[in-house]
Amino acid sequence: MRVSLFAILLALSACASDGKAGNDPMLAVKQLNTSADAYSQRHVKVSGYLHTTRCLYSSKSVFDKFKADTKNPKNYDPSKYKGESLTLLGGSEALSRSIGKGVTVEGIFKKDYLDGNTLDMGACGKNAIVIDDK
Repeated sequence: MRVSLFAILLALSACASDGKAGNDPMLAVKQLNTSADAYSQRHVKVSGYLHTTRCLYSSKSVFDKFKADTKNPKNYDPSKYKGESLTLLGGSEALSRSIGKGVTVEGIFKKDYLDGNTLDMGACGKNAIVIDDK
C-alpha cells in the first residue's frame, strides 16, 4: 500500500491541535454556554452579535426578540434566552468599532463568572470571556 508524504503530513496536522490560540474551533454563543464545563478556563473562539462592548448575543434576531419581549412584561420569559448571551471582559476599545455587527472574539472562557459573589452591572450573561489583547 502506497501512501503519499502529503497524506501523512495532512493526517498528522489534523491531530496536532494543542488547544492554544489559532487551533480553536469556532463556537456559537449558545453552544459555548451549553457546554460550559468542557470549555471552562480554556481558550475559545466564539462568534455572535455585539450589542455593547460587554455583551455578545447569539444573533441579532435573538437580541431583537429579547429587546421586544422585555418591553412587554406579559410576554417576557427569561428562560427563553438562557445561554443566548456572554459577558465580554476586556477589549472594549477595539470592540467599540463593531457594536451592532456580527463579530468573532477570542479569549479565556470563564464559566459562572457571575457566581453570586461578583457584582457586574454591565454583565449580560453568567459566563464570560476574557478577551485576548491584540
